Amino acid sequence: AGEFCLIRLCNICENRRGGISNMLNNSIIEYNKIYNNGLGKYEGQPQFGDSTRYGINCEDCLPVNITIKNNYFNDMFHAILFAGGNLICRDNTFNEIQYNTLNLYNCETAYFINNKMTNSGFVGATESSTYDRVLIMKDNVWIGPNSIIVGKITIGNNVLIAPGAYV
Repeated sequence: AGEFCLIRLCNICENRRGGISNMLNNSIIEYNKIYNNGLGKYEGQPQFGDSTRYGINCEDCLPVNITIKNNYFNDMFHAILFAGGNLICRDNTFNEIQYNTLNLYNCETAYFINNKMTNSGFVGATESSTYDRVLIMKDNVWIGPNSIIVGKITIGNNVLIAPGAYV
């Protein structure tokens, strides 16, 4: 992967499949509105037939040192899929994410800090074949049903306001 990309103050919306795909090393995604991606209901196109419909999909080039902060994610199939090294995901708002809010596919170190999820789904990690990982979640708030946290994750100081949710 190359070096540094800054995506700031953008509206990333109404894409049939997804919003941002892959990133360069040492990149920042901040202060964006990422919404209506991967649903097919706003674009006038049929729904994309694959489940890889994310607002941010960084899995193919295994980038390192990615920061996703202060973004607003709304009304989409999945929000973030990440594979690589060293992800910081902090101070974001997630509303109405149908399935994965954050899916750490093959990730070395990830911090999920001070995020707010309303009526948004899965946050977790799949088994990693590449990395011996460190995943830390703290100071997050979940509101509404369907909140699920799975995987080998260090959890501290989170608030669940979610009838039927489980950790």
